[in-house]
Amino acid sequence: MLHENYSITISDLGKSQIWKVWTEVNSWAIWDQELEATHLDQPFASGAHFKLKPKGGPWIRAELCDVTPGRCFGVLVRFPGARMRMDHNLEASPKGVTVTQGLSLEGPLAFIWRRLVFAKLAAGLAQQTEQLLHRSRQLQSGVL
Repeated sequence: MLHENYSITISDLGKSQIWKVWTEVNSWAIWDQELEATHLDQPFASGAHFKLKPKGGPWIRAELCDVTPGRCFGVLVRFPGARMRMDHNLEASPKGVTVTQGLSLEGPLAFIWRRLVFAKLAAGLAQQTEQLLHRSRQLQSGVL
């Protein structure tokens, strides 16, 4: 199994502001520069399926998993011969809120998907997290 993660602790945002951005799946393409579009037409809950379209790529079916409101959720994508999961976690700490995003890939054809998808996503975890926080700060200050 391949695994990468990125964590940052911030003091200027609360968990609720970040959670709000995460749960607005249909708005992810506003702040995530790797996405053209996303579409979720059901509640943000474990087992909900949605579609996402990476820039320059095809629509991909994904599933929300292990949703704990206000705290964490996962996104599972099944590729032929592999499964990729991105985990999103919020944790209160004495210094503020720790935001962690993790990416894992497993399966007999993971070595192929590592080159096609995983490596680029893993390299962009810090940037994606910064984009998330920027969008959360915009909403906190009233910028839609």
